[in-house]
Amino acid sequence: FDEENVPFIGQLLIETISAQVATLPIMIMAFQQLSVIAPVANLLVLPIIPLIMLLVALAGIGAIIMPAVAVAIGWPAEQLLHIQIVIINWCADIPWALEKPEWQWWGMALYTAIVVAFIMHMKLRAGYKLYTASVVE
Repeated sequence: FDEENVPFIGQLLIETISAQVATLPIMIMAFQQLSVIAPVANLLVLPIIPLIMLLVALAGIGAIIMPAVAVAIGWPAEQLLHIQIVIINWCADIPWALEKPEWQWWGMALYTAIVVAFIMHMKLRAGYKLYTASVVE
């Protein structure tokens, strides 16, 4: 599978589902809940996070250089953050968005073992070596 040919939305979906699958036992054990709508919420919110981070950094630098105009410099980031919060709250208000599964410790251990076995299988089949990979490229 050639990751360069995966569309942006497809890549976001793959990454967010992978993160949710990998952290599922932690989410259930720590929070006793699971967001069913998280992949959709991430698709809506994640694309603007780099822009927000850039604008916040510029606002921070601008506030150091010109404190009098700090509010004006930070206004665009504030608006985008507000939009993000509205989207997240909208997703959270959907009645079926949150499940409260109850897993026993052995269920968590079994799930984790299956995920680790699947990852090892995929790693062996692909011949991918993480220690030689560049995360930046």
